Amino acid sequence: MDQHYLPKCYLKEFCQVGDDFLYKINCGLIKYGRRAGYKKMHPSEGCYEKDYFTITEDFKKLYPRFQSYEPYFIEKQFHSYETIYPSIINKLKLGQKWLSFKDAQILIYALFEFKIRNRFFRDKTEISKRQVAIDLFDEYLMNTKKRAWALQKFHITEDELTKHVSMMKDDIISDPHYAKHSHIAAIMMRYENDNSTHDFVISNLLMYKWVIFKSDRLFLTSDNPGYSIGVDNIVYNTRFLDGFHFVFPLTPSMCLCITDDVIDFKYYDNMSIKHIESGLVSDDIVSRINNMCLKHVVNYVYSGDKNVIEFYSKDIKWVGADSK
Repeated sequence: MDQHYLPKCYLKEFCQVGDDFLYKINCGLIKYGRRAGYKKMHPSEGCYEKDYFTITEDFKKLYPRFQSYEPYFIEKQFHSYETIYPSIINKLKLGQKWLSFKDAQILIYALFEFKIRNRFFRDKTEISKRQVAIDLFDEYLMNTKKRAWALQKFHITEDELTKHVSMMKDDIISDPHYAKHSHIAAIMMRYENDNSTHDFVISNLLMYKWVIFKSDRLFLTSDNPGYSIGVDNIVYNTRFLDGFHFVFPLTPSMCLCITDDVIDFKYYDNMSIKHIESGLVSDDIVSRINNMCLKHVVNYVYSGDKNVIEFYSKDIKWVGADSK
């Protein structure tokens, strides 16, 4: 089953009025020294992979705690965005200067999910996740209380426990689909336990002032939209602590910007409503935002405007070289 890591309801917002198509630049060609041409496409034809979120039998063998879940559990959770997200964006397009707490929470939750479910996030964190897995298994073997619990529950010896845990570690670390399986496992653990990281990031983002940049010159988007600039001026894929400027294109004419150095005191006074400021920005700012968006592309850049995509397809350079 083809599953989208970036939902088509997001990409659809970048189609021109009355049109159901986008133009895409294949930035992946640049890696091989080829020119980044462009093609026309429907939003449903982008940002998907076969069984990207499917809970397979191979996955369940490595993570037996998820044995009872049906294959498309994660995919079905994503479907809730398909109707709610467009209605929220439409309110902003109509010029509404506020959102209810529920709508604001859903919007920022969706944008955060678009980042951490993304192919870029999965691939970028594979090496670090392998080391984390190794550390977790090693920590388990050193934890006296956990060892005692396992010995009593499974009626096994110390040597048998060490051998079993070591085998589990080897099976997971040597898994050829480790990036995919560990990514799915992390998503499932959030569903089973708690969304503490989500809740922390979202509650913080709601506390800061939201500003929508508007422009007649079109914002681009990509198969991994949005980025954060840190106080070190590095462009990060995700950064929500210790000084950041979070930027996320919503439509060709609207881009949401949140920075943690500007508190939204109106929200503190009344948390049932999230006020949103907006303003026109210069062509130079639009160009800078578009160029920054190129730093976290998996493969494709999108626009509903053929002239815009033609312009960028001629000058686009290597992407991602100085981002994190």
